[in-house]
Amino acid sequence: MDWIPTVSEWHGPIFLRIVDALAADIASGRLVRGQRLPTHRALASALDIDLTT
Repeated sequence: MDWIPTVSEWHGPIFLRIVDALAADIASGRLVRGQRLPTHRALASALDIDLTT
């Protein structure tokens, strides 16, 4: 798993911070077309949040 969002840079509920981080990383080129994202379970574990978030 290569991509883990930096959610501390954003404000608001955690689910919106993940969306904002994803959009910013796409815009900056950190995430490129074809790059695999972590599964929802792996992302929840890495961010120490509930799976249903």
